Amino acid sequence: ILGPKQEGLHWILPYAADLQQLSQLHAPDSPTFLATTALFDSFDTGMAKSYRAATLFPPAEIHDGHDHDNDTWWRPYDVLVKSFRGEGADVSKQVHLLQLLEQLDQSKANPAAFQLTLQALHTELVGMAKEREEYKHIPMEVRLYEWDLFTNALVFYLLAFLLATIGFLLPNAKWLSYGVNGSVFIGFALATTGIVMRCIIRDRPPVVTLYDTILFITSVMVLVAMLMEWMTRQRIAIFLGAFLGVAGMFLAGKYELHEVATVGDTMGTVVAVLDTNYYLAIHVTTIAMGYAGGLLAAAIAHVWLLGKLFGLRKGDKEFYKGITRMIYGTTCFTLLFALFGTIMGGVWANDSWGRFWGWDPKENGALLICLWALVVLHARMGGYIRERGMANMAVLGGIVVSASWWGVNLLNVGLHSYGFTSGVGVALFTYWGFEVLVLLVCGLIHLGASNAAKQVSPPPAPPA
Repeated sequence: ILGPKQEGLHWILPYAADLQQLSQLHAPDSPTFLATTALFDSFDTGMAKSYRAATLFPPAEIHDGHDHDNDTWWRPYDVLVKSFRGEGADVSKQVHLLQLLEQLDQSKANPAAFQLTLQALHTELVGMAKEREEYKHIPMEVRLYEWDLFTNALVFYLLAFLLATIGFLLPNAKWLSYGVNGSVFIGFALATTGIVMRCIIRDRPPVVTLYDTILFITSVMVLVAMLMEWMTRQRIAIFLGAFLGVAGMFLAGKYELHEVATVGDTMGTVVAVLDTNYYLAIHVTTIAMGYAGGLLAAAIAHVWLLGKLFGLRKGDKEFYKGITRMIYGTTCFTLLFALFGTIMGGVWANDSWGRFWGWDPKENGALLICLWALVVLHARMGGYIRERGMANMAVLGGIVVSASWWGVNLLNVGLHSYGFTSGVGVALFTYWGFEVLVLLVCGLIHLGASNAAKQVSPPPAPPA
């Protein structure tokens, strides 16, 4: 019955009450008690570790002089084991819920009985959750999944991207411009609503896990892109906002599927190092905004480089100067938030670990973003780089940001080493390789064109 097959657990569910009575009839040192305990121990080390059943049962209070986790709900297996072993807990309510769950399975062929049993189980669970004050956000969480806000945001970002692409072919069609702006705004509003609902449900700031950072950074990039479009009216920023919205929502969806498959939820227990709302709200949120600025600057730089490569609006110097100003502005945005977030991270580290700086890989990554932004801005002010140099440096800045955001997790060292890493290495190296390829191709073609122009240019006229 309790062999390696997971369906074996089904056969022991009806005997939960009998197990509880058995534990009361036999002394702890009796052969029956010891044999049953050994059976459960064998089961615990085997099937139970891989058994991912729903945690449907509120934990009972255990009074044996030891501290126990009374926050994590129990699986059916947990109720079985604790009903037999006792451990100073009254598990009669949990056993009753387990019996209702078994009745639910037995009444599958009778819709009326199934509905009655399901209603009884639901009523019992809701009542117990309310007693533990753990039910207040459940209706909102149900609405969050029913509305599927992030998928709907992806739909509107896709619509905006398609309309923006058509808009480049029909530059005089104002309705396309309104459609792009409206679709991006609706997508941003849906995604932001989902982020706010997750904050309320978890009672946490918007950035807690890597999944949260994807949603938050995407929304920040889209918001900044909309603001730049409002100031420039060149249709470049809003196009990038739509593109980055699509990319961010696709990445978030892929991460969500991975989290659900491996963990079961994207709103799990907070990592211990992050379990402090005050510094979490300040440091992690601002550093994520710095990431968003760096990635947006890299995206804008691609427009400059690829536009020059393919001859987009050739000879329109003001167009490219406007793009350079956008790169400069987003680089300043990156430096402001990355620097403030890094400093506040040091304050948090001093409060949590007793040191301001420890040369942790994540700390080094944040510092590298700040230093890179400083190098870019000082090189621009000193005249060492001009428009093309700004674009090249911004693309490299995107590599620096991605290394700090995701790359350091691959090292599996340091106090910040946590989160999703499966498949990240291949994606990161692919992205870095593509960016280097873009820089090489654009640079070589520009160098060849410059040399050719020098060779065909007429010699200077001799002095009169």
